[in-house]
This record gives sequence, structure tokens and C-alpha cells, in this order.
Amino acid sequence: MALMMECDECQHVQSVGIIENGLPGGYPNPHQKCEKCGTAGRYSAPGARKRLEEQMQGIVDAIPDPRVFDAQYRLEKLSPKDSS
Repeated sequence: MALMMECDECQHVQSVGIIENGLPGGYPNPHQKCEKCGTAGRYSAPGARKRLEEQMQGIVDAIPDPRVFDAQYRLEKLSPKDSS
């Protein structure tokens, strides 16, 4: 059974090794080149890059916009205080 990996540059999926007895037989050859773009040794599990990008976008979306925070801070700081 072949060990399939995805090129980090062009997302082309190709065989980079052999799986024996259900276990990976070793690491992919770091000098093996992508069949499509020719980049050597930059591989991930198929779909891993897309999943990572989706996770990172979720983290970025959760971070508040610093411009909004700065505007709220200025409104609180510069608004006249009641001195009654």
C-alpha cells in the first residue's frame, strides 16, 4: 500500500513511500520531488494544509479588531465625567 502525501506548494497528492503491514515503513524521502511542480521534500498529509488554514482563520476571527478596541478606549477616556 502506498503512502500518499500532499505537496505543500501545489497541493498535488502523490505516493512517497510504502506502508507495510498497516504501519508506515519510514519517512518520505526528503529529496523526492513533486511530480507536478518539482519542489523537493515539502509534504504534508493530504488535506492537512487546508485544515490548518481553516483552524488559523478561526483563531484570527476570534481576535478582536485593535481599531475597535482603541476607539472604545478613547471614547471612555475622553468622555466628560459626571462630577456630581
